[in-house]
Amino acid sequence: MTGVRLQLLKVVDGALSRLELNEEAIEYLRDKYDPLTVFAFLGPQGSGKSAFVQELIRAGQPEGHAAESMEPTPEDTGVWMYIEETAYEHAKHVAYLDVYGYGVNKHIDAQLFGLTALLSSTVFHVSLGAINESVFGQLGFLEGAVEVLGESVGGHLPPLQWVVRDLPTKELKAIVGTAVDPSVDMDQLYLSAVLDAKSSPFRNLLPWQIITNYFPKRSCTVLPASTSPAYEKKAARLGKTLVEKSHVASLHGVPLTGSILASVVELLVDQHKGILDVLNGAWATILQAAVLDVLEVAIGTYTTYVDAQLPMSNADAASASISLPCDASVLHALHGEACIRAAPLLARAASMGDESAALAATMFKTLASDHIAKWHARNDALSKSLCRNLLSALHTDVEASIAAKLSRDENDPLLFSDFKGLFRFYNIQVQHMLAQYATDAKGPQKMAQLAAFYATLLPKFILYLTDLGEHRIESETIASTLMLDRSKGALQQAMDAKDTAMESIKATQAHVQAGLVVNARLEKRLRDVLDDALEGVSLLYDAAKLQGESLEREAFVNVERTAERVLEVTQKTQSADDELLEGYLIKQGGGGVFGRKNWKQRYFVLHRSLLSYAKTKDDYERGKILKELSIVGCDVRESMDAGEGFEIWPPLGGQGTVYDYKQGMFASESTNARRKVDADSDRKFFLRASSVEVKELWVGRLRQAAQQPLLH
Repeated sequence: MTGVRLQLLKVVDGALSRLELNEEAIEYLRDKYDPLTVFAFLGPQGSGKSAFVQELIRAGQPEGHAAESMEPTPEDTGVWMYIEETAYEHAKHVAYLDVYGYGVNKHIDAQLFGLTALLSSTVFHVSLGAINESVFGQLGFLEGAVEVLGESVGGHLPPLQWVVRDLPTKELKAIVGTAVDPSVDMDQLYLSAVLDAKSSPFRNLLPWQIITNYFPKRSCTVLPASTSPAYEKKAARLGKTLVEKSHVASLHGVPLTGSILASVVELLVDQHKGILDVLNGAWATILQAAVLDVLEVAIGTYTTYVDAQLPMSNADAASASISLPCDASVLHALHGEACIRAAPLLARAASMGDESAALAATMFKTLASDHIAKWHARNDALSKSLCRNLLSALHTDVEASIAAKLSRDENDPLLFSDFKGLFRFYNIQVQHMLAQYATDAKGPQKMAQLAAFYATLLPKFILYLTDLGEHRIESETIASTLMLDRSKGALQQAMDAKDTAMESIKATQAHVQAGLVVNARLEKRLRDVLDDALEGVSLLYDAAKLQGESLEREAFVNVERTAERVLEVTQKTQSADDELLEGYLIKQGGGGVFGRKNWKQRYFVLHRSLLSYAKTKDDYERGKILKELSIVGCDVRESMDAGEGFEIWPPLGGQGTVYDYKQGMFASESTNARRKVDADSDRKFFLRASSVEVKELWVGRLRQAAQQPLLH
């Protein structure tokens, strides 16, 4: 809402002048839900009020920001609104209401004053020159303004800031007096003298009485002539302190937002008396509408985010981040993310009271649940369709394989004894089908449709195979009956075969059912194994992380222990003639090819005037020295940024001597040659010890070595 200039109200001239809303401004405010700090500026025509408003706006702009002048023309009657965004948390959005200069129509002046004063955080009255009887005479419309506001207006009006322009400092001091304490605000003393209930010469005037009775909080700012050097500074200071000390406008304890401001102006623009009572009567409706506006924005944000992640149609499936059907937990997670995104918008209702916030939260929960429920229903339908079609297609393939088994030549008919193998084959095919289904099926209906398959299609097909077996038995029984006369023994054999077949069929049915139970148990066991595996991986990761931290701490402990040992050994064993000092120090790298100056631990040895270092003590003992530096003439300084740090600077006006040791082809080979490195001749070495004591030992020995003659 930064830098917005809109005419909020227009004055329509005619037989009876009236106020008219600017619908463009109202529509703009309806979509604004942030609290507003509102300043209303009133003054007689010719007071320079509009120019003063622009000066205040420019004073509130960041340095270097050239604000465009938006001063209304004399034809722009009514109320102009300027909305600016600030960096202050308590007044992020400030609305300046520039009310058209009074003095033409008292009725319109009273209506504009009453309406803008009711909506403001602070009312500014701008006048020219000293406050006298003529100034109060111009405020005669205040009597009508009280009627517009209503009898209950007392205690509902904001503070009054009286801005007196073009009043020289000399004249101000003449009125207030020259014996005033310099620390006292002369501007405030001036207003207090004008409005003093005992000594003011204007206390018998009705406008004076209205101001003192209805505006208990009053302050004053006196500005010299605009040509005075002090004018610009004082106006700029007022523009900044104006926002710094401001507060958000409110009605009935509810912060005034753009949407509430639009509703109130629409309600009161045609009211000519008692607007405060009218507002009180309609406040519940206005507040409810404001809550609904906040709810509309919040639920709009929620639905937009949810719908953007899901495919609205099959054509959107490729571009959507979530494919349907999916597991129900995915939609639950999406619902939670959308609620989090809408929460800051929904929180705006908290400033409207506990009941309004609770109402907004309840309605949002209901609407959001209804919206996500539609996606759950669609997801269930898609999952159900997918699983049904998949089971149907897979079982069709099984039926085709069974049909191939049933298809036999006329000379080689299917016997009842073949049905046992047929049932075993069907059981194997069903197991393969379930494995494929577990891979391809998706969505919340996966298990439900599988259960329905077990309860409907599978028993029907088993019954179909059983009927075929019974039909085969019947055929064989008929054939056996025809042969009964020939052989009773053959008939008895056929009957025995029938009994055996029935038992086989029942056993096969039981075997199939047992296999299905085993499959279900196997699937559960696989899930448990996967859960255990994931838990094991998580435990391994945590253990590895703890081990890494332990190794890192151990490395630092080893460095400290080594440094302590070097200090102890050096202090106890070295004699005055022994010039050898060795131990671990932390060195800053020279940058190398990639310019990385990392701190690394190195093993240093000071022998007379030569300082050598290697990666470790073992490397040094094996002869794997990295570099060697002659200390003679060098300046050894203590570091300013660390208590354990010190620096080695090359000789003043000369160059240090640094040798680089040529390594073998492999890192394990010892140093076999050294060469002078001119590039490091003016290099500074930055070092750190493990403690202040170790640092002082090294600094003392290095400075002593720097004074020795160069050894070749």
